[in-house]
Amino acid sequence: EIKEEEEERLVSGDQQSIKEGETIMKSKQDESSVHTDTNGCDVGNSSVDCDGEDDGVSGYSREVRPFSCSECGQSFKRKDHLRRHCGKSYSRKTGLVAHIRSHTGERPFSCSECGKSFALKTRLCKHQRSHTGERPFPCSECGKSYRRKDELVVHMRNHTGERPFPCSECGKAYRRKEDLVVHMRSHTGERPFSCSECGKSFPQKSQLLVHQRSHAVERPFP
Repeated sequence: EIKEEEEERLVSGDQQSIKEGETIMKSKQDESSVHTDTNGCDVGNSSVDCDGEDDGVSGYSREVRPFSCSECGQSFKRKDHLRRHCGKSYSRKTGLVAHIRSHTGERPFSCSECGKSFALKTRLCKHQRSHTGERPFPCSECGKSYRRKDELVVHMRNHTGERPFPCSECGKAYRRKEDLVVHMRSHTGERPFSCSECGKSFPQKSQLLVHQRSHAVERPFP
């Protein structure tokens, strides 16, 4: 449910747009790693500055190299110099940094409560609210509050009736994009969730989980 662009919009620092295919971040110290700022508030006994939320992108400079490697973020001036790429491009530095970390597996921001780690500091700060119970986004209509702003945005559509995601096949509209994605499978026949026991597939993960319980019941006790 979390949209990367909404998460990354909270990040302060250099928010200058990057034209598609024209800019790549290059670390001043190490292209394969981004250092973190550990000064600030103590959330869950961790020294994470949730107000700063720089996500470790301040050490990146801009350089015009239009062809980018998806594995390490290294960029090239000529296409024939590029060996591998995935075609991804981002309008914000944090989006590109998070994408590069999806290739490298780097997750430099860890939760002190449960040990779960994240690619961006903003995601860690939002996760920590599940431990603290903080819900800083209240609904002005009914008073219900949420941990994330995007959750509040979706909730407000219950009051406004807004359904911004219509189906191109039948016209049915939805409050959330992920609901539309699931609905579209009824038209395409896509069933991406398969049972490892019998191979039966389902359009929704929840349906697969219900199905898998039937196998658990069938298994004899040892």
